[in-house]
Amino acid sequence: MSPTAADAAAGAGTPGPDPELELVGERAESGAPPGPTTVLRLLGALPPRWRCRPVAEEQRVTLRIRTPASTPEEARARLTQVLADPALRGWHWRWHRRC
Repeated sequence: MSPTAADAAAGAGTPGPDPELELVGERAESGAPPGPTTVLRLLGALPPRWRCRPVAEEQRVTLRIRTPASTPEEARARLTQVLADPALRGWHWRWHRRC
């Protein structure tokens, strides 16, 4: 078994890994809330079944998000809705799917 397969098998007892997204935000406007406040807003807006590992700095936010029971398309659609929230303005967001 390759290390990648072993890592997947060591997950939460599921047959395979849940889709994982990495979301990165960089503060683009000085009037935007700082990273820790932004992380709290993001976590509160995401579905409760999603598992998140946040890292918040003053000017940068990173969330690794596992999305059990969601297809990658559903996860992207939900994340797009969350990032449209006016409370998250002033940040530049990008994300990609992690394997």
